[in-house]
Formats: sequence, C-alpha cells, structure tokens
Amino acid sequence: MVAESKDRMTEVYETWTDNFRTFMDAGRRSQDSLFRAFGEAWKTQPEFEGLFARSERLTREFVPFVGKNVSTVSECVETTVRTGMDVFKAACDAATRTEETDVYRRTRGVWDAAFGAVRTNFEAFTKAGTRVAENCSEFLRSSCCQETVKAAPRTAK
Repeated sequence: MVAESKDRMTEVYETWTDNFRTFMDAGRRSQDSLFRAFGEAWKTQPEFEGLFARSERLTREFVPFVGKNVSTVSECVETTVRTGMDVFKAACDAATRTEETDVYRRTRGVWDAAFGAVRTNFEAFTKAGTRVAENCSEFLRSSCCQETVKAAPRTAK
C-alpha cells in the first residue's frame, strides 16, 4: 500500500508541477502584454478623440472579459465540487459495504478516490488560472494597444 500511495502522490505532484509551469508561463505572457501596453501608451501624447475611443473600446470589451473569467472560475468550482462528491460517495460506499471483509481493499478505494480528486482539482485550478491569465493577456493586448483613430470629417459651414 505504501508503494502504491507513493506512486499516486508522485503522479499528483508531477501533474501539479506541469500545470503550475503552464500557469506561470501564461502569467508571464500576461505581464509582458501589460508592460507592452503601458509602454505603447506613453510613447505618444494621446489626443482627446483617441483617448475617448480607447476608453470606449476598453469599456465595451471589459464585460466579455469578466464573463469569460467568471465562466472559467465556475467550471473550476463545479469540477472541485463534483470530485469532492465522488470522494464522499467512495467513503460512504466503503463504510456501508459489509460484504467486503478486506479492509485493505475498502481503504484502497477511498485512497484512490481521494488521490484522483486531488489530481483533478490541481488540474482544474491550474487550468483555470492559466485561462484567466491568458484572458487577461488577450484583454490587455486588444484593449490597450495603440490604435490610430481617424477624426470625424468636419462639415463646412
């Protein structure tokens, strides 16, 4: 049982480190986009029309940005609740299974469910974090980049 538990924990740890590395890479890309956007913003003196158009575009793109992130977080919460319920069900099944006299197998079923839930939850959290960081990067790239705004044609009086 010790060797099997060690293998399961090693598997969980490797999954976690791979997903955490992906999350950190996405965070770095998001940070690069933010610094690039701020660098672009300070290169030239913005005109009022350009500033107004940029703030309007930022406002228009903010709601979908928040919606994507809320959706991502709700998917993560749903996954963790589902895996928690699976572990609870496995524990209840092991406790009520009176025909099974081998305590090792009953305990092993609960441990397997718990390790599976931990691995699934690690994956869900890191994938959600990665998607949120990528959404932030995309939002910054699309809404804060310098765009040339054409002035409205003036009508002759």
